[in-house]
Amino acid sequence: MGAGDRSGYQTLLRLLNEEMCLTVFPEGSRTKDGRLLPLQAGVGRAAVATGARVVPVSLLGLSQCWPRGQTLPRLFRPIVIKFHPPLGGEKIGDKGLAREAAAQLTASLERRLNRSLGAWNRIRNRPNKRH
Repeated sequence: MGAGDRSGYQTLLRLLNEEMCLTVFPEGSRTKDGRLLPLQAGVGRAAVATGARVVPVSLLGLSQCWPRGQTLPRLFRPIVIKFHPPLGGEKIGDKGLAREAAAQLTASLERRLNRSLGAWNRIRNRPNKRH
């Protein structure tokens, strides 16, 4: 769902209101270098508007395994999938409070994903010590 994609956002809201479980990539695009791109506001807004819980998932190593623009993945590259504790779950009707809660949820989501990515990079970049 790109910036300004109203129909995509409306579909997201409809499905969340129907209590569907969805996968949404809050960056809006794949990274070229493995760094987390700025998160778009739609995930936080939708969670607060519907009361849906957000389960952050870190997909680590994907940019090395299947770089953007490459047709097929590279074989034998490690990938780690980390599920974080859920966020949100409270529907907020007041527009001012909802805007603030959505921004806080997005910021919390970004912190969790960046912390996980930082740990992944530290592990990948440490010297290989053999005894």
